[in-house]
Amino acid sequence: MKIVDQEFSEQGNTIRYGLVPWDSQIFGFTIVEASGIEISNMEKFDILISSFERRLKDLNCRMVCVKVPAVEKEIFYKLQKGGYVFIEETIQPYIGDLRRHDARYSDLVGSPLAGATGDTIEAIKGIACRTFVYDRFHADKGFSGEKASERYAYWVDNSFNSGDDVLYLDDEGVVRGFSIVHGSGDEAYLALMGVDEGRKGHGLGMELLAATCQHVKDEGFKGFSTVLSLNNIPALNLYSECGFKFKDPVYVLHKWM
Repeated sequence: MKIVDQEFSEQGNTIRYGLVPWDSQIFGFTIVEASGIEISNMEKFDILISSFERRLKDLNCRMVCVKVPAVEKEIFYKLQKGGYVFIEETIQPYIGDLRRHDARYSDLVGSPLAGATGDTIEAIKGIACRTFVYDRFHADKGFSGEKASERYAYWVDNSFNSGDDVLYLDDEGVVRGFSIVHGSGDEAYLALMGVDEGRKGHGLGMELLAATCQHVKDEGFKGFSTVLSLNNIPALNLYSECGFKFKDPVYVLHKWM
């Protein structure tokens, strides 16, 4: 699932943005994401934002999400003054070269992960619906919690139908966890991972992450990364224990139009 970026420019300043079609479909109104703001003249920043918001109204946008690298603090503070609400900070766990991290995860791998089938995809979607509570859609009370959870079932369906690797952890014929991976070149990305709520605390999260790392390595990828909310402390600890490093913190803000 990709956002098709467009550019909006005003007096030398630019915003990269795009409609988020899957979220718009799930929640029933237009959602836009701005993934980059390039400022050459900070004195004209407020003009850029005012003009951009008029553009959003032309698109019937109801909610805009803006992602700002944490190093760009002046932009972050100006957006907050303009009514944009800080929702979360994300960070990117990554392994630069899986071939050099065997000692950190290989001993944790049980059996290889299985590929999802039509018979197992519903169980995987059920886990996805119940797992994710630290994301920005649950944090922002403007969204329906039920719809926010359904979003992840839709994500699983979309990934399965588009040919991404949808993998699952089998426990005597029962799906206990899943991960979704897609790759480009020599880099792989972990789009989503979840463990059955009833089995949390039994070490399955670590086993699932380790087995996913092994799968990515076996597929010939070198680098491996994902994005996590800093609100999700258990997941951050999990990735750290599995040998991931962390980079590129990003502030996420929402504004309802």
